[in-house]
Amino acid sequence: MYSVTLAHPQLDDRRFFCPTPGALRDVVWGAACAQGQPITAEGGHDSEMIAEVGDLRSRADIKGIATLKIFDITVTVEPVGTGTEFDCEGGHDGEDAALLGGPTTCDGRCRHRPRFGRQALTDLVCALDDAELDESGGCGACGLEVGQMCAGCERCNCHRHDGCARPAEGDDLDDCRCVENCGEDPATVCGLSGTPHMHPEDPNHPGAYGECPVHPERPGDR
Repeated sequence: MYSVTLAHPQLDDRRFFCPTPGALRDVVWGAACAQGQPITAEGGHDSEMIAEVGDLRSRADIKGIATLKIFDITVTVEPVGTGTEFDCEGGHDGEDAALLGGPTTCDGRCRHRPRFGRQALTDLVCALDDAELDESGGCGACGLEVGQMCAGCERCNCHRHDGCARPAEGDDLDDCRCVENCGEDPATVCGLSGTPHMHPEDPNHPGAYGECPVHPERPGDR
């Protein structure tokens, strides 16, 4: 029985209970797979991974603790004194065990030791992705990359943006005569509706526009 801790410089430590050597291999394999890497620290094959985990387990049995570096994750293994799936933080003379589903002699302070399964692997992958976003200047909590932040305040979706206004394209934006939706008026409708563009001046078409003084590069319907 082993207690296994996964430590990453950008994540909180994650602890798991491994009752068998196979379960310990699953943790090591998962630590590599979660980082999108080959299944061993050296990029080898299954047999090498099994040997690495076997050596890790032997060192833990002899020294009481052993570590293995799997790319950016450090796996720490410690033998567990008891053979149960519960870690007791108190005495064993109470009567609350049945209510908690723990050992029959627990006083209510036994906690279940989590296993490393599919959900734990998924959570680890997501946490690493979020950490990578944070490291690049984005936000892992809401999934935005650095270039997707609010154009008004440069903050992410973890914040409210009730007072944010998109920056103006130019100092004279109030003078801009570009139109976007000209399809509402049959007199001005054109094939560029939906894209900022300009209309030629036409006295017979009220609401039509001539060349834009702010954005002369905009296309027109001429």
